[in-house]
Amino acid sequence: MAESKVRIRFPAGGKQNANIDVTVDQTDLVLYTNVFPAKEWSLTDDVMNLSDSAAVTIANDNGENSGKITVGQLIIIDESDPDVASGQWIRQFTGRVTAVETNSDVQGGSNIMVTAMDLGWHLTSSHGPPLKNIKSIRFQKLLDLLIDPSWGLAPTETDGDLNTRLKHGRQVIVQDHKPQLGAILPFIQIEPGQSPFDILRTYVQREGLLINVGAKGQLIFFRPNYKNQPLFKVEYHSTKETHGDSEFALIGRPTLRESIDGLYSEVQCWSTVVIPPEIANSENPNEMYRHTTYKPSENPLPFARRHVFSDGEAINPALRKNRATWKFQIDAFNSWEYSCEFPRHSQSGGFFTSNTMISIDDTVNKVPKGDYFIQRVQRSLTLRDGKRTKLTIRKPGLLNPDLQALKIGGGAKNAAKAHKAVK
Repeated sequence: MAESKVRIRFPAGGKQNANIDVTVDQTDLVLYTNVFPAKEWSLTDDVMNLSDSAAVTIANDNGENSGKITVGQLIIIDESDPDVASGQWIRQFTGRVTAVETNSDVQGGSNIMVTAMDLGWHLTSSHGPPLKNIKSIRFQKLLDLLIDPSWGLAPTETDGDLNTRLKHGRQVIVQDHKPQLGAILPFIQIEPGQSPFDILRTYVQREGLLINVGAKGQLIFFRPNYKNQPLFKVEYHSTKETHGDSEFALIGRPTLRESIDGLYSEVQCWSTVVIPPEIANSENPNEMYRHTTYKPSENPLPFARRHVFSDGEAINPALRKNRATWKFQIDAFNSWEYSCEFPRHSQSGGFFTSNTMISIDDTVNKVPKGDYFIQRVQRSLTLRDGKRTKLTIRKPGLLNPDLQALKIGGGAKNAAKAHKAVK
């Protein structure tokens, strides 16, 4: 098994005035460091989470490292694997220390457990300026308002594949869709208690986009690209041994889970429009309601099942149609899950990475042979288990490329027309 290392850095600045580097190495499961005796680590990479997590356990005999790491500190994690880019250090995580736990016993043994979240944490844990309202600004201006410079987020990107290439370690991924962020937004007001993510999520869902934060701390708006060639492979058959040195060998058995919870025969998105009093119909108390329906070409169920929800700001048919389509697709996406585990962090010359395709050939669980989408990657190195990578895999299909009726924030002019139409 090839040797792999992780480098955990706490750059100078913030509450610290000196750089601290922690390196974890594995050779026959013997761990050593060049600064701290770090013991274990884990890292989560989930394309559906705005903020991913990381954790590291550092030895702290007799308190020698106590007080050197504090909450709020910037943390950077790089990984090196001889099978990936000739062992170069590759950035995997940039975030903030969110918790530091120190424990010890009477014999002097002690550990420091550091928990961190990537820089997307700022967008979910902070609140925007209450009742701040904006009208007719471009999307980038909204980002400037919502993102504080002290958070350290890198410039916004509209190419998710750039981040994937960075973490994967090979330049083999091609992006064929880049969302436009120049559209003029309709009226926006930040309600008390709303986070920046609450605001941004409204607009990206209407456009059918995902929002994530990359390994270097960049905010990314993107769609999955199912046309990419699979970078990884899963094989599982009853006649084959599932353990061994092959890079395709699994640990244990893969799991397939299917749920009816997210399957519908139709989805309706409802909103309201303003009806001027002089033309209101007093005999119809529901005159202000509007709705748009999305029905798939083929019902995924053997019976009818309608799902209805409201979006008060989806004030025209295009906005409602996008929201209804998104709801149908995201729930169907979450209703099918395949998970498996490898005794390694890389395959075919690249680190396992979310937002990539993987080929599955599993005749035991009767999974149709083909290419699937990696949503979540959890890599870890522990004294007990050594290297592990757990994958959460979904059927491709979320965010149909046809879901492009509007640019982000688009519909402002259409919304104005809709208001005029009811006057």
